[in-house]
Amino acid sequence: MAINTISNIPIASVLMPTYNHEHYIAEAIESVLMQRTDYVYELVIGEDCSTDSTREICRRYQRKYPEIIRLLEYETNVGLMKNYQCIISQCKGRYFAILESDDRWLDPHKLDRQIRFLETHGNYGLVYSNADFLFASNGKYKKAVQRLKNPSGNVFDRLIINNWVIAGTACFRRDLYERYVCFDDFIARGFKTFDYPVWLALAYHSKFKYFRDSTMVYRIVEASVSNNKDTVKALRFKEDALKINDYFIEKYGLAAEVRDRAFNAYIRSAIRCLCLSKKFDEAARLIDQYKEFSVKDLWLKKMLRKTVCLKVVDRLFFR
Repeated sequence: MAINTISNIPIASVLMPTYNHEHYIAEAIESVLMQRTDYVYELVIGEDCSTDSTREICRRYQRKYPEIIRLLEYETNVGLMKNYQCIISQCKGRYFAILESDDRWLDPHKLDRQIRFLETHGNYGLVYSNADFLFASNGKYKKAVQRLKNPSGNVFDRLIINNWVIAGTACFRRDLYERYVCFDDFIARGFKTFDYPVWLALAYHSKFKYFRDSTMVYRIVEASVSNNKDTVKALRFKEDALKINDYFIEKYGLAAEVRDRAFNAYIRSAIRCLCLSKKFDEAARLIDQYKEFSVKDLWLKKMLRKTVCLKVVDRLFFR
C-alpha cells in the first residue's frame, strides 16, 4: 500500500525530549535513523539544558542528518511537560511517535508497520506494542515483559484504572491529538507525565490496536520520573496518575465507581512501592483506604492489614 505524501513533508514526527542522557542518547537517535520507510519522517529533539554532553551529541547528529533531525535548544530548563509542548509545536507529521532518549527501538519497521495500520483503519487512533526491559543498574534484560494479549479496541474503561501502554511503543494520530488533548490543562494541573493523559484523551474517542511483538527496549533508570527507588518520589508519581484519573472522570462525567476502582489501583501500586522499600507498617495502614467491591476485597483488606502477610506477598510477588 502506497502512503499518500506531499513533496518532502514528513508523514511521521518522532518526539524525543532529553535531559542529561549522554550515555544513551546516541543509541536512541540511531534507532530512529534505522527506520525503513518509503516516505519522509522527522526526529524532533528537545534538549532541555543538559549539564552533561547530551547537547553536543545531539548537535553532531543534527549536523550529519539535517534532513531528518531538528534540534530545539532551550536557554533555560523548561521541564518535561513544557519540553513536550515545545516539541509538538514544531512537528510537521500527521502521525506522532515517542522515543525518550534513554530508550531505543528494536524493529527497523516499527514506525512503518504502525503507520500503515493507521492508514487503513480510520477508527483506530493509536497503535502500541510489547517491549523489552533493561535495568540500567545491573544490566539485567527481560524480554517481552507484557502479556501476550493486551487489549485492542475500546480500552478507555480499563486504561482509566491502569496505564499499561509503554510510551515508546506507541504511534498515534496528530489530528486526534489536536482535537481532543488539552495540553494547557495538563500543565495547569501540574501533571508530571505526558503519555498517560494523552492516552486517556485518545482512548475516549478512538480505538487502540496492540501488536504483541516487542518493538523497543525500555531502560529502567532509577532516577527517572516513573522508576525511582526514592519512596516519596515514587509515591508522588503514583499520586499524579490518580490526579490524572480524577481530571478525566470529572471531564467526561464518569460514575463514582470508576474513581473508586482507579483509587484501588493506586492503593495496590502504593503498597507495592512501600513493600519494596521495606516499609511494611505504612503499607498495612494504607490498606484501610481500599474500597470494597466484593468478598475478595474484604479478604484482601483483612489479610494485608498484617505486616507478616505483606512480607510474604513482597517475597512471592514483588521481588
